[in-house]
Amino acid sequence: MTTLLPRPVGDVSRSGNRTSPWRTVPGVPRWAVWAAHVIALVNVPSGLWRLGLAAGISFGLDPHAA
Repeated sequence: MTTLLPRPVGDVSRSGNRTSPWRTVPGVPRWAVWAAHVIALVNVPSGLWRLGLAAGISFGLDPHAA
């Protein structure tokens, strides 16, 4: 019985080509790749807002600020 182990990132494939960790599996529709990137970027504004609040920036939310 052969156990298949995952190859390290950037490993050389059986055909001799170097694999890339940023490439998708062949046959994935372009819209699915695009949607995955968009979904990941949706969280950026929320993260920036939370970092600002943690740093003490009020963003106009403090009613006592001038």
